Amino acid sequence: MDTPTRWNSTYLMIEKAMEYIRAFDSLAKQDSNYTYAPFVKDWEKATVLCKVLKVFYDATMVVSGTSYPTSNLYFHEMWKIKITLHNESSNADLGPMIVVMKTKFNKYWYDIYMNLAIPVILDPCFKFKYIEFCLKQAFVNDPQPRIDRVRKTFRSLFNEYFSQLNNDNNNNFSQETGQDHSQMITADDDIFGDWDDHLNEHRQDPVTTELDRYLNESPISRSGEFDILKWWSANSSTYPTLVAIAHDVLAVSASTVASESAFSMGGRILTDFRSRLSVKSVEALICSQDWYRGSDSHWRRMGAITDLVDLRDTEIESPLA
Repeated sequence: MDTPTRWNSTYLMIEKAMEYIRAFDSLAKQDSNYTYAPFVKDWEKATVLCKVLKVFYDATMVVSGTSYPTSNLYFHEMWKIKITLHNESSNADLGPMIVVMKTKFNKYWYDIYMNLAIPVILDPCFKFKYIEFCLKQAFVNDPQPRIDRVRKTFRSLFNEYFSQLNNDNNNNFSQETGQDHSQMITADDDIFGDWDDHLNEHRQDPVTTELDRYLNESPISRSGEFDILKWWSANSSTYPTLVAIAHDVLAVSASTVASESAFSMGGRILTDFRSRLSVKSVEALICSQDWYRGSDSHWRRMGAITDLVDLRDTEIESPLA
């Protein structure tokens, strides 16, 4: 039966009922006591409502995925919902209800569009140009402040990562050589010291170079077989700072369903007859079962994630940590 607080259950109920339109009509003709058959107008309303709710259902399925990154897909699914509600709000029969849905959706949209936009910029199929294109439609009256805010936020994030990675590299170099790199350049016995200072003053900012090079390049062609993790792994040497951001941002799940589903099996592993397993054993059993159920593409994605991690010389933390 329908669950009033979950629109997906409403969609599934109506979708299944519409498969039996002829059965309802036939029963009404054969049984005079059956007076509950929907009228033609009711089925027309159900068709429109089913079309609207299908967008929510599809979005739920996409962002609840467990074998692919979902943070970069969230914006697209929310945008589909926004467009659908906008188009159907003028419907003569269901318009008032859809307007209420649209109002509630916009309440959260204005608060989270910034967080949804950042992962899309890291998708080479869309980048910042797509975000700019959508925001101009979403905020028709005055889109520029919103666009500038997203651009400023992403650039600030980039600068923070660049500074951190640069500091880490300098510290590693100093530890290996036992010398201060800045002292080496400005040493009195270096006859090229003035020349190095001149180059440093006129050298193009590397922070601007990498980010602008990525954003100015045209988005790559969209493909159903595109693997965003593999793409960043292959382009890690070209965009060392951006790949560090992608490593952290794309790892964020758009939904908590994935983690809840993975660890809900814990109750079947730790039972009354097997309750003395160590933390590492439980972790190994849960992860092994999850990976075993995954497809080959899931294993390839795991390899891409490992490549990104290795590039930053970090360790994969325990899921139970």
